[in-house]
Amino acid sequence: QATVSWDASEGALSYTVTAEGGSGISSSCETSALSCVLADLQCGQEYSVQVVSKDDICSSLPSPATLFDSEPQRVMADMFCHNNTAMVSWEE
Repeated sequence: QATVSWDASEGALSYTVTAEGGSGISSSCETSALSCVLADLQCGQEYSVQVVSKDDICSSLPSPATLFDSEPQRVMADMFCHNNTAMVSWEE
């Protein structure tokens, strides 16, 4: 999952956030707050995220797209040859 946040849009009553992945995977959320959590994202994908603001009458154009990569960062591996095992760790 990923938390997305943004600045307020004047007059907006709610926001819809959509993340589109390179292999057709998508996730969205709708909220009246200034952040939301996109769930069911797949690891190792690049996502394009856009926010649309809404009031009672109309919706804005989508915001400029922001890209993020869901690949694990700073992956480290320690080999333990004496028992043929390895420990792999990464940043959240």
